[in-house]
Amino acid sequence: MAGMDENLIKAITEQVIKAMAQGREIPAAINPPAGTCDGTFKPQASDAQPVAASLRDAQLPKEKSTDIPLTGIITANQLEQAVKVKGYALVAQDARLTPLANDYARLHKDKIKRANPVAGTPTSNPRKRAADSRWFWWIDGVCPVVKQVTKQRQSVMTPMANPRRPEAMLGVVRDLNSAVKSGLVAGGVLFVPSSAKIACYANRSQSLRAVVGTNIKAVEDAVSELAANVLIIEYKQHGLASVDGMLDVFLAQNPSVTTLIQRALAECHRLG
Repeated sequence: MAGMDENLIKAITEQVIKAMAQGREIPAAINPPAGTCDGTFKPQASDAQPVAASLRDAQLPKEKSTDIPLTGIITANQLEQAVKVKGYALVAQDARLTPLANDYARLHKDKIKRANPVAGTPTSNPRKRAADSRWFWWIDGVCPVVKQVTKQRQSVMTPMANPRRPEAMLGVVRDLNSAVKSGLVAGGVLFVPSSAKIACYANRSQSLRAVVGTNIKAVEDAVSELAANVLIIEYKQHGLASVDGMLDVFLAQNPSVTTLIQRALAECHRLG
């Protein structure tokens, strides 16, 4: 055995010396010992499909949910946007839907979800709820529709004592601004034949953010984007259903203007 080993070594040595003399290398397949990883993965053809299938079908652990529910007064636009982005809208337990949002929710019941209350957390806003807010209202003239809707909401709407004449507009705005600034009321609803003058007066007041209620959608946008606290309705242009819908949206809120809007309004006031 020892002689065979010596002869084999001698033969290999001669071949190596001969190859070196000719300037070429002898390729030699060098394989690692069985059970040693060489850094490559070569699955058998029969194994490739099961591996791919198992990866595809594997149930990955779900990430911890960080989905934040919609809160406060929720508009149809907010629901629609949430459904478009996530496939569903998550709504807080104490959130309130505007009439249009309720219509949207009824049409898409499978996509609207109520968030489960978290143990140890309040189910309502710690600040004063919108339902507890008081609002002033005033009218220039007389209108049976206004009489009806304000009577139905007399628990939250208080009539202003100012005369119901055009000449009283400036005083109405001044008194409403003072009441909002002092926290006596959340805002006001002003019923007028024409909105131009009183809208201009109201939006020159630092505590008032007035919007003219042309339709329910416009009021929804004003509430969600501006936290409008004064609604001006040209009562001669609207029927009972329209006025009812706008009031439902407007009175359901608890006005809280964002820092961004506060800065923008402050800049507007500085324009002089």
